[in-house]
Amino acid sequence: MMFVTHPVKYVNKWTHSPIHTPPLKRNLSTADLLSSPQPTKDTIETLQSFHDWFAVLEQEMDQGDVYRDHLQKVVRYRDACDHFLACLGETKEVLEKVEGDYGWVLEKTRMVQAEPILKHQLQLTRLVDGLTDRLNYFNPLENVARLLNSSKENVYLDPAFIPVLSQLDQCIAYMNEHAHYRDAELYLIRFRQYMTRGMTLIKMYAVSTLKHLGQEIYKQLKVR
Repeated sequence: MMFVTHPVKYVNKWTHSPIHTPPLKRNLSTADLLSSPQPTKDTIETLQSFHDWFAVLEQEMDQGDVYRDHLQKVVRYRDACDHFLACLGETKEVLEKVEGDYGWVLEKTRMVQAEPILKHQLQLTRLVDGLTDRLNYFNPLENVARLLNSSKENVYLDPAFIPVLSQLDQCIAYMNEHAHYRDAELYLIRFRQYMTRGMTLIKMYAVSTLKHLGQEIYKQLKVR
């Protein structure tokens, strides 16, 4: 509650006439309370009424002190929160810098770790390429067997016949040079068998062709 001060009226017990007193002097602790636009309800005419009025005033001042103490606490809390927010901002900046440094270190670490992996991958690639080159001399066996074991007539006239024989020759030479490879001896035997069959088919075709040409020549000579 806010108050304004008014001259205090006392009654002279001898003359029964009111005595006017000057207004109360304001101080920092009662300024707000004494600035209230509401005047006191009753005129202070006796010392007891003055004490009663002053007791009420002290009670209001005490309540004002409680409010001021609470306000000071709120201000301190606000200042502490502002300081805490400032610390959070600084911490955020530090963490962002640490995160950036960590990303840089992580990238470098990955590059360092990737070098052995890339080296190993290169070794595996070379190994696969080497195995593929070697298998190129083993894998043709199935195709060769399919062609030379075919039941159709005139296999030697098939367009793939001559390339197959050329491939057989390369495979036989490779097996002879790398006899220490696993199953190289077995493949060499099979390749030689199919080479023999191929040569036999060529021989049969040559004999048949020469025989047919001889008969044709004989017929033409006989006609003359």
